[in-house]
Amino acid sequence: MQAMVPYAYTSDEIDLVDVGVSLWRRWKLMLVVFLVCIGLGLALAFLIPKKYSYSTTIQIGTQIVGDTVQPVEPPDSAAKKVENGFLPEIVQQRAQQSGINPKKLSFDVSSPEKTDLIVITGNAPDTLANTFISIEKTAAQQLINSELPLTRVMHAKLEGKLADAQASVQELEDPMYKSLLKEQIKSLKAFQEQAKRQQLESSRHARSANDAMSSLLLGNQVEKSEKRLSDLQQTLEVELPGQIASAKAKVASVKAEINNLQASQIVAGPLRSAEPTSLPRSIIAILGAVVGVILSLLAAVAANYISAVRARLRDNQANPHQ
Repeated sequence: MQAMVPYAYTSDEIDLVDVGVSLWRRWKLMLVVFLVCIGLGLALAFLIPKKYSYSTTIQIGTQIVGDTVQPVEPPDSAAKKVENGFLPEIVQQRAQQSGINPKKLSFDVSSPEKTDLIVITGNAPDTLANTFISIEKTAAQQLINSELPLTRVMHAKLEGKLADAQASVQELEDPMYKSLLKEQIKSLKAFQEQAKRQQLESSRHARSANDAMSSLLLGNQVEKSEKRLSDLQQTLEVELPGQIASAKAKVASVKAEINNLQASQIVAGPLRSAEPTSLPRSIIAILGAVVGVILSLLAAVAANYISAVRARLRDNQANPHQ
């Protein structure tokens, strides 16, 4: 008698009809697995708390360097200082005070490109909202406080420069200074008139070498006084107005530097996002259904495989010599 060979295949192709039939035989198992996954998905959707984004924006202080406004500290450097210096210590303290796992207090610190801003962001459920807000505020304030000494020193230097520039303007605009110049000009003109008359008289009545020498000396003095007079008139009419304008421009420039010397400050936040950042409940439910379909198919395939193995073992036990 010829022994029967179980599971003899005449083709390497998979018969989809047989696969469908074998899966249909396990429809109850598939339904149970699918419903369990749906239930778990719905439970997760309603039990997992919604998370919102909490963000705080800080503007780094600015100063004028040359003709450009620059931050008192590079934003990237300030962001690293917050992320690696201030936040870890603050998070540890708050976690100990509140009995919270520090891993739940996670933050991201970034500096948007081509800005002087630093943004601290954290995602948290409503139950931890106050904790996240407090941590972000404290970290932002510590950054601001760390830059205050630098800003104050710069402000003091600029105030000194402003005082010097204003004193220069007051000195140049002092009526006494202008009056002194006018008096000197008036005296020189009077001296020139007198010296010219004396020179003319000396040249008319010159009788000796001494008279000629006196006339020559008077001529030299007149020439020197004319140069001095020209210089004084240049100072009064041209140089003094220019010096005053330059000094006033210096005052305006220093004032602009002071106005642009801004300390770091919180410009927004902490703010909670309008919409949750966690997955919507509908998405979680859909994912549960998708996982349910996959697991139900795998469960049916596994059940069929186990059933086939058991059948093979029973056949081997029933016919040990075949």
